[in-house]
Amino acid sequence: MTRLLLCSLVTLLLALGGPAYAGGYEQQWAQGSVILTSGDTIDGPVIYHHDEETLEVRFADGTARTFPAVNVSYFVVSDESMSRGVTGYNPLVMYTPQPMRPGMWPGTGLQRPGFDRRDKSPVKLYVTYMWDRDNDYSDFRAPAFFQQLTDGPVRLLKREKLVQRTVNPADPYFRTYGYPMGGNFYTEIQNSYFLADPQGMLTPLRTVKKDLLAYFGRHAKQIQAYAKDNKLSFTDPDELPLILNYADSLGAG
Repeated sequence: MTRLLLCSLVTLLLALGGPAYAGGYEQQWAQGSVILTSGDTIDGPVIYHHDEETLEVRFADGTARTFPAVNVSYFVVSDESMSRGVTGYNPLVMYTPQPMRPGMWPGTGLQRPGFDRRDKSPVKLYVTYMWDRDNDYSDFRAPAFFQQLTDGPVRLLKREKLVQRTVNPADPYFRTYGYPMGGNFYTEIQNSYFLADPQGMLTPLRTVKKDLLAYFGRHAKQIQAYAKDNKLSFTDPDELPLILNYADSLGAG
């Protein structure tokens, strides 16, 4: 029903006011700490405006301050209470950055199922990196926020964006519950993943499995075997950090 509600609401908004989902995606957290490049820390409820790459911090007296990514080193948030721009969005419980987890070290044996696939911590870390917006033909890079999922030395990063999808008439969901009200499209959140080296250079994982294995070069077969033996998927957002942590433990490609 959540998917049907999302489809119907998006279509209604588009019909009334144009392409409401061309932008406007924001996430809100009830608690956060924003660490500025100046070294100052600003605490309070945080709103992340994805399209503008800005943070809005609100204070108890009703005032607010806005910080562009260029002025932010990183920010830590918890208790995600609302995400505007999409209805029915329940964020996955993602990993807080940590070194290797039990059972991840090479040579110690794999404890099946001796490590928890899911980190229950609600805390999320976002770090500012210079990014070319996936434009391979430009050297221009600008600061942007990335959610950090592992702690390196090669870090796994994630970004989210809203994408518009066309309803597939053969989709059994829509055949069962009906099409979105007034249209044949819906929006959903799409994850994009990146690897960050110790120097802060980003490598996009456009085809996650292929690009990750290519990045780690001579360790590709070991990484594939590890994922297969532990039934870990390169496309599962909860399991990809486990694969990357293992790859990191093998050393440079």
